[in-house]
Amino acid sequence: MHRPLEQALAIFRRTSVQIAIIFALATLMRGTQPLLFDAYHYWLGAQHIVGTSPEALENYWELRGVWTSIVYAPAAALTRLMGAPWATFAVLLQNTLVLSWFAAHLLPTLASRLAPWSPRARWIAAGLLWVVTSGFASSSLVDIYAAIGCFAIVALIRSQRPSTLVLAGVLGGIVVNLRPAYVVVVALIVLITLISHKMAAIGMPLGFALALAPQVILNIGQFGHRSASPLLSDYLATLQAGLGSYTIRYDTVHGSDVPQQFYCSPDMAARVADDVPTSTAGLARTLLSNLPDSLVFSLEKIAAALHWPANTPYGADSPGLDAIHAILITTMTVVGISVLARTFRRRSDWTDGRQVEALGFLAILIGAVVAIVGSATEARFALPLAVLGALGCALLSDNPLRTLTSSQRRWIGVTCATLAITLTLGYIGLSNPADPGGVDAEICGLLG
Repeated sequence: MHRPLEQALAIFRRTSVQIAIIFALATLMRGTQPLLFDAYHYWLGAQHIVGTSPEALENYWELRGVWTSIVYAPAAALTRLMGAPWATFAVLLQNTLVLSWFAAHLLPTLASRLAPWSPRARWIAAGLLWVVTSGFASSSLVDIYAAIGCFAIVALIRSQRPSTLVLAGVLGGIVVNLRPAYVVVVALIVLITLISHKMAAIGMPLGFALALAPQVILNIGQFGHRSASPLLSDYLATLQAGLGSYTIRYDTVHGSDVPQQFYCSPDMAARVADDVPTSTAGLARTLLSNLPDSLVFSLEKIAAALHWPANTPYGADSPGLDAIHAILITTMTVVGISVLARTFRRRSDWTDGRQVEALGFLAILIGAVVAIVGSATEARFALPLAVLGALGCALLSDNPLRTLTSSQRRWIGVTCATLAITLTLGYIGLSNPADPGGVDAEICGLLG
């Protein structure tokens, strides 16, 4: 008679279930917020898909990948069932469930393949991940889905099963459609899979093609073009390349009459003023031709991307909280990635599967850095780096440094120096804010 109750208690005692419940409750308690700016556009697209909005905004389908709307179709369907006042809660609920699964299952699964993973480490990882991701839960932005998709692909490519690798390819196609800047991440993971799995990896390109089929169908049906990307992708690439050549970071500020806030590099603005790049390749040439100054500029962009405002993914006018949050996220990311690098160096007892996953994390790291340097960066673009940092810090809790060897002292010294440099470069990079609103090279150049 008491068997169902005993079974329920046994399930609840599982660490993963407890983490999922507490993570979800803590996230839901943050509450809802209005869906504004890009989030509003994605939400209208999702409503259009489920039939509650007659039309998305003008030029939406030419600019945005179709998956940016599909991912929020469940929340839009719930809103259609319950009524429009439930929209913000539906978004919060969907994102909370996804993030809870990520914290309780996917991230611990990946971490346990790299090193022993205790319940304490799982709780620490979940807590740090909550700090990193919970601010995204109330918004219908697509950053969490693109980032989680990258980690899910890494989890799947350990398998040799063709069907699993097809699924990994599907996720890769979705990630690129959601966030085209992550194409480097996906390309590197596909390369790793081809090298490690050889012919079995042919399923990944197949899955990639399947994921982009809705985009092709949309483009043919609406515009008569056979394209696997939105029709105005080149326009966005031009915009990103131009702004990315002389701006350090861009914030969308809640509660401001003019929500655009750019932070500039006057030096780079002066260098590119007469020849602003208009493509990703042009941006690469600009950066290479302006070394070593462009290297410092790029490092400032990476560091500034980790100086998260307290209201990330949006900016807000709360200097004290912003400073504390920036130090917290930067410290966690730098220390955590340093721990992962130290873990990856111990390869003598690794199986092939663990090597594949380590290379997958490296692909996420490299791809995220390329995405930051190669665009008009927002703080939320550093989300994959912050997740890697949370994972690394949790691994450190299971391997505390008690008796320090000379190599461990060197590692601590290098990590502390890297952290100090990163914090300094971030503050320097954000020291030239433009007036709210749009900018160009001339405006940014005058700030020096």
